[in-house]
Amino acid sequence: MQHPFSAWKAGYESALAEMVILRKDAVDRACMHILAAENWPRYLALEEHTKVPAPFLGALDYRESDCDPHTGLGQGDPWNRVSTHVPRGCGPFHSWLDAAIFYVHFDHLDDNSASWSLAYECWKGEGWNGLGYRMHGVPSTYLFAGTSLQQRGFYTGDGKWDPNAVDMRVGIMPIIVRLGELRPELVQPFTSGDPAPPPSEQPVLNNVQLAPALWLQRKLNELHLVPPALAPLAEDGNYGRRTREAVRYFQTRHGLDADGLAGPKTTAVLLRLEHA
Repeated sequence: MQHPFSAWKAGYESALAEMVILRKDAVDRACMHILAAENWPRYLALEEHTKVPAPFLGALDYRESDCDPHTGLGQGDPWNRVSTHVPRGCGPFHSWLDAAIFYVHFDHLDDNSASWSLAYECWKGEGWNGLGYRMHGVPSTYLFAGTSLQQRGFYTGDGKWDPNAVDMRVGIMPIIVRLGELRPELVQPFTSGDPAPPPSEQPVLNNVQLAPALWLQRKLNELHLVPPALAPLAEDGNYGRRTREAVRYFQTRHGLDADGLAGPKTTAVLLRLEHA
């Protein structure tokens, strides 16, 4: 399950301190594309609307669709049509900016529990893409492809894991770091303050021997607790956008803090419903 930033902050900081950019030419090409006159103003405008840093937004858009102004920030589908990739069923929108604002709000990128920093951008970026890489024990290539942290293993499509595939694109973190090297005014702080972590204890899931996200997806489906627009959830063990939205829906209907994170309180309510 996704944990609060405070729980993973130290791990991100350690990874960033170790990270070395290996595919420098590819990272530089990405940065130049993001900073191009036809692209950079879009990210500045989106930052103005959402308060999310433009370097982070540009890196997401490059990763999703090579900064194509005809496609949505959310998943690279044309923004003037209904989306067919996760998140599906969104749009059409009036403009790239309208679509981008929607997706930033949809994924709660602008709901901040800490000040923006490289470590916080790791957490936001991994949550945006999904947490499936953790289930397979490898660093997210969405974050770290093209660096010394990258390993074999890659999601070649929504929920399609190939342990031998190599992600040949570059991740968002080397792009964000390099943007700061090229343009000093774009340097992002290495770390940031965050609120005190909540209790880390997780309730025992009645000896369920499944990855937590997979258990959660199955229980939400079995108990018919998924909103119609998202049902059924793919039971792939990836705590991605659809799963987070289903959790928020569940939390809202049961008087819980709708943060999309299935922590102890949310899991306890789900367990009670399972045995009601």
